[in-house]
Amino acid sequence: MGNPPITWIWKCGERTLSQRRISNYGCSSKIVFAVEPWQNGESCFCEATSTRFNYNKPSNTQNVTVYYAPVDFPELINKTQVHVEENSPIILRCRVFSAGNPRLYWSWYCGDLLIEKETSNGDTWSELTFIASKQFHQKACYCRLQSKLNLVTYNKTSQKKFITIKSDNTCFSVATFVTTTSVLSTVLVTMFLAILVKNVRKRPLNWQQWIHFHDLFRNSRCTAPPQPKVRQNDDRTITFIEDRTYEVVQSHKKKKRKGTITLSTCNTFSRKKEKLSNI
Repeated sequence: MGNPPITWIWKCGERTLSQRRISNYGCSSKIVFAVEPWQNGESCFCEATSTRFNYNKPSNTQNVTVYYAPVDFPELINKTQVHVEENSPIILRCRVFSAGNPRLYWSWYCGDLLIEKETSNGDTWSELTFIASKQFHQKACYCRLQSKLNLVTYNKTSQKKFITIKSDNTCFSVATFVTTTSVLSTVLVTMFLAILVKNVRKRPLNWQQWIHFHDLFRNSRCTAPPQPKVRQNDDRTITFIEDRTYEVVQSHKKKKRKGTITLSTCNTFSRKKEKLSNI
């Protein structure tokens, strides 16, 4: 026990266990702590120290085994392009930032197909290498990390990567078609509005033209057919004139009455009478 009393220190590996439930009983000490993943495989022990008497003695060690699972999900990374030509190599890689104990197992899927031969695995990573073929076209590939023992519970999958195989018979996907159509429609509408604004700025319409344009736009679908115009002639007859037609109106010739002589005839008769009187 010593006088003054000795001091007890607890360690796991090179780290000192502080802020734990430590109970000292003079010549003995007890500690209670919650294990953490970093303590797996470490040797824990206690030390009895006295600075006055230069006393520092460690106890025997106790190896600690901690069972734990990764705290994160598997992350999928494509090391090559996933939109490739047929017979091209594709490499996908999954990883986690912390391993588990006991060791977890990797598996790869493309759609419902389990791929086992083209994989290489580590504690915190797994890599899949395969040749692009038509059976992988538009398939969602992902990895799975799981524990096969009951010591820990872990069964997580990564995000998915869709594989697109380019070939002569490959059609555009629905998503690609919709995106392309939307972009083209937006460009066409923007060009139409730009041309319309440019023309309006060059020749601004007055308020009467704007009203006329508005009426034409509003009544474009319900415009009545043109009606013929009515004109009353001098002889009290009614003529129907259609829109955009032209009528040649000629002057009416007056009928000659019987027994009347035109001016030229009268002049000739008077000349003949003068000649006869001279004879």
